[in-house]
Amino acid sequence: MTTAEEPGDLVFTPTVRAGHPEPDTVLAALARLHEHGTAVDWDAVHQAHPGRRAQRVDLPTYPFQRERYWLAEPADPTPTAAARPGSGHPVLTSTTSLPDTGRLLCTGHLSDADQPWLGDHVVDGRPLVPAAALADLALHTGGTCGLDVLEELTLLLPLQLPGSGLRVEVQVALGEPDPSGRRTVDIHARPEDAGPVGTWTHHATGRLAPPATDPGPSHGPQGSWPPPDAVPVDLTGAYDRLAGAGYAYGPAFRCVRAVWRQGDDLLADVRLPDTAVEEAQRYGIHPALLDAAIHAPLLLPEDQKEPAPRRLPYAWRGVSRYATGVTALRVRLRRTAEDTVAVDLTDPAGRPVLRVEALTTRAVPGTAERLGALYRPGWTAAAPTHSTVSALAVASPDDLDLGAALSGSAGAGTSLGGDAPAVVVSLAPTAPSATPATEARALVTRALELLRDRLPALAPGSRLILVTRGATGPDPDLAAAAVWGLARSAQSEYPGRLTLVDADHHPESLRRLTAALATGEPQLALHAGKVLVPRLTQAAAAPSHSAPFTEDGTVLITGGTGALGALLARHLTEHHKVRRLVLTSRSGPESPGARRLKEEIEQAGGRVEVVACDAADRSALAAVIDRYAADLTAVVHAAGVLDDGVLEAQTPERLAAVLRPKADAAWHLHELTKDLPLSQFVLFSSAAGLLGNPGQAGYAAANAFLDALALHRAALGLPALSLVWGPWAGAEGMAARTGRTGDGVLHAVTPAEGLALFDAALTASEPVLAPLPLDPKAGMRRQPVPPPLQDLLRSSGPEGDVGSARPAAGTARSTHDSPGAWRERLAQLPADDRPSTLLTLVREAVAEVLGHPGAAAVTADRALTELGLDSLTAVLLRNRLSLLTGLELPATLIFDLPTTDRLASHLLAELHEALPRRHAATDARPARPAQTLASLYRRVCGTGDVVSAMHLLVTASLAVPGFGPEDAAAHALQPLQLTAGADDRPPLVCFPGFSPALGRPWYDALARHFEGDRDVLEVRHPGIASGDALPRDWQTLVDLHAATLREQLGDRRPVLLGWSMGGCPAHAVAERLAATGAPPAGLVLVDTYHVTPEREAEPWLLALPARAALAMGEGFDTAVDDMALAALGGYTRMLRGWHPEPLDIPTLLVRATDQLPEMRTHGGRETGSRDWRASWPQPSETVDVPGDHWSIAEEHAPTTAQVIRDWINGLGKLMN
Repeated sequence: MTTAEEPGDLVFTPTVRAGHPEPDTVLAALARLHEHGTAVDWDAVHQAHPGRRAQRVDLPTYPFQRERYWLAEPADPTPTAAARPGSGHPVLTSTTSLPDTGRLLCTGHLSDADQPWLGDHVVDGRPLVPAAALADLALHTGGTCGLDVLEELTLLLPLQLPGSGLRVEVQVALGEPDPSGRRTVDIHARPEDAGPVGTWTHHATGRLAPPATDPGPSHGPQGSWPPPDAVPVDLTGAYDRLAGAGYAYGPAFRCVRAVWRQGDDLLADVRLPDTAVEEAQRYGIHPALLDAAIHAPLLLPEDQKEPAPRRLPYAWRGVSRYATGVTALRVRLRRTAEDTVAVDLTDPAGRPVLRVEALTTRAVPGTAERLGALYRPGWTAAAPTHSTVSALAVASPDDLDLGAALSGSAGAGTSLGGDAPAVVVSLAPTAPSATPATEARALVTRALELLRDRLPALAPGSRLILVTRGATGPDPDLAAAAVWGLARSAQSEYPGRLTLVDADHHPESLRRLTAALATGEPQLALHAGKVLVPRLTQAAAAPSHSAPFTEDGTVLITGGTGALGALLARHLTEHHKVRRLVLTSRSGPESPGARRLKEEIEQAGGRVEVVACDAADRSALAAVIDRYAADLTAVVHAAGVLDDGVLEAQTPERLAAVLRPKADAAWHLHELTKDLPLSQFVLFSSAAGLLGNPGQAGYAAANAFLDALALHRAALGLPALSLVWGPWAGAEGMAARTGRTGDGVLHAVTPAEGLALFDAALTASEPVLAPLPLDPKAGMRRQPVPPPLQDLLRSSGPEGDVGSARPAAGTARSTHDSPGAWRERLAQLPADDRPSTLLTLVREAVAEVLGHPGAAAVTADRALTELGLDSLTAVLLRNRLSLLTGLELPATLIFDLPTTDRLASHLLAELHEALPRRHAATDARPARPAQTLASLYRRVCGTGDVVSAMHLLVTASLAVPGFGPEDAAAHALQPLQLTAGADDRPPLVCFPGFSPALGRPWYDALARHFEGDRDVLEVRHPGIASGDALPRDWQTLVDLHAATLREQLGDRRPVLLGWSMGGCPAHAVAERLAATGAPPAGLVLVDTYHVTPEREAEPWLLALPARAALAMGEGFDTAVDDMALAALGGYTRMLRGWHPEPLDIPTLLVRATDQLPEMRTHGGRETGSRDWRASWPQPSETVDVPGDHWSIAEEHAPTTAQVIRDWINGLGKLMN
């Protein structure tokens, strides 16, 4: 026991707990004391526990939101008015007002250790925080600002305690007051060990109001007590009966002393046990006492033959509190509806304590109710249509010989070949493979290469149709099914551009292709000549005659030490009484948390073995299964890895890395156990494979393979259940990183809900089930709605109207999300108002996609990459803008127009013709001067005189403000981190050239191939990246970059890389670092030219930076900032006369093997240049790679990256 900051305030924390390791308990106790303000000598603690020394760990990676969440060190122990202790409330210990909002936030903790009475409230085996406690939290928070009436409070989700003393963080948030003084109230909670970025769960929402001047007549107990006509109720064995019905109330909640009936009303006496009397003074009304008052009806003898369903409070209305700190109550409950009562509470003297106008209860979900979030994937007949397909072009690959099938069946309005708006390709396995898993890997790789090449190249208004065979049948082709997973992910990245069709072997099916395409559905199946579409339907429970798991059998869980595997292992031990578990993972007993997991399961009465085994290694897995085959009765496959990246960034190697632990391992499990008498074979799959998820093509393919495998096993008469999970709340690792699945359509399941759905799925008879709690109003939050959800979610289009769905907490949704909504909104505005309105809408869309709290967090002229934009979120943003504008936007849009103001200007120009002309006189005014530096430069380049064009920029640069060494620090720009990798490998620091990069990082394509291998940083040049000022001379730039890298990298020795003219600053900075005694580990020059005085006027050399102006046409004028373009001239001026000094640093020159056209001819004349190959005056190792000056780091980036990686790895061997 130790004293806290306030005199007389004590904190009790145990140092020994039964069944817990003593070191863990002592450390937990110290942490608790530290939290309460006790000074702890942590250095001494770590020295006393040498095996537990503090280590640096990686922070989770997520878009940086520039909001401060860290707790500040208080300067004065005396609380201020803005952040003070919660008026002595036992749960809410801190109250703070949020700046500039008028909002109020109370925070605290709940646990069965801090509030032991909570452990006495158990319903259906789960320790739940009673609804009375949530009402008390809302009333207490309202009372801090004079709002003593809880007008309404609706419970959204039960708040379950983790038990074992583990704490739950609680937040009670009051909204800004409305004109009448009312405020909204919302209650959120999350496990304390979820960390600062853990997911908050919304448990209750409501509204608070000031007290009424006239409380109205009381219906509470009046006169003698009990009333003379009240009939007593026998309570003998009442709480024991409740326990049998699922309400396991402990002593703290057994407060009902007597119950009477008076007509239709129920009366009761309730009193707290003596142990809770002192604590009651700190509550408004002790939750255990209030809960007892409202659970009195449960104590009545059951009249029904069947037990009534368990019910809990769901909604409070009109709650007014008149007294606090009471320990005994007189209760009157008046039934006002079948599931609603009015409640009046007085103290023993008859004085009012609390009134509830209406308290509504609802049944606790049992198996049947939990099946409400359990769906069965299936196929249903497509709606008939009278539309036709205008033209189809069959292209290669055509593994199914569609040309022959369609040529004999093309109907009216359908022709084959020519310049068709729809291009049809077909894929099927071309050669037998050793296993379906290897066949799937080969076919998915072909599909990746096909989609990656064709989708970005589609002409506007055209689409690609991918046809497979056997992916969707009752016993599907596993490889084709995996292709569907990958293709569904591609559909989410390229909405409206890709259609999937699967045909069976029936001769009529392929001939129905054109009829199927006429439906406009993005996913179609042709079974026996019928056109089908994918839809989810409600799963049905099946009678179960035996326990799903055998208590004396062994259950094998792959990925058993991961977040979901460990959660399931505990559940099988505690709930299903499984007594022996085998948990496999690649690291086995050395996995994080494995030792503690083993201890917990053994304390619960189970036996567990944690085995290091790569489940994708068939021989290793066979050895494990052979060891336990004698009593192996169930298998759960929960292993897997992620490697997220947009389709264009995916490679066969990345696909294989994701498919192997999911698909290969699942097939090995199937083969090695198919002859064993298993009762369960459960596969943990993901909604990514069913619904499609941008950036997860490989993961979607792997999970679609699992779903198909379950159907295959069922067709063989073997046990099989594939569970298609959405995101899990509060999970870690892979389960947390799949949180994008569903994109707002799916609610994240809590661990308790997920395990309840797992149990419910075991009672159904389907081999594939989707436990997906859906948001019924989410159709407007994801457009287009994934095809399987079309019948479950009403989209805001011709087929339905969802009304105004309430946005999720933390998102900014001020616009309706229907297709073309912005076009409709802008059409209602005068032309002068459209630019500012559209800019606001774009900022809101950016904030939503990047996870920022609102448009205010998105500065109009700031590069989106600085706000957290990456290649995946660029795709999501492009898709969102396409939806809301109704425009077909290019894939590179976000990188071509890197700030929200440029995006908005471009979109407004694109929408211009579609919008009505209003205030035409003002429309005639251009948004910017007609003659800009960008337009002048482009026009001069267009004449072929690139030398004069560069002179124009050099001259313009003289007007740009400059800074010297004394001011350089103020102009330093932090490098962009493009990829993250191992800390023990030299980071790769890339120097761009001096041409504006049009928003997309120069090294975006190249850096993708170093993801996970090493950190890749991109330096940013002042004037180009920031657009404000230029260094006065070359040396100032070099010194600035060198200082920035020393600060950024510390003692880590980087490899510097420069592509094109970026090689010049890379070499110069290497010189500077070497001169300070900290040379880089190496220098890589990618097709860099040394510009000598003889070469500086070469037209073909000056045409390199003019590439964008020549390619983009007039679009260049608005896409490029004049200041950045002038900076190009300034840096060209600075480079004159610079000569690279010899370096004692390993140097690699990577050269292109192909000439650019402008190197051969320029302006219609031969350049006469024979020395077009890149060269460098210093000794270097030279490697030639495929491609030209630009494509070696774009289209040929994989080859170039491999050359660079191999060379850097060779440096490591030399240094070692």
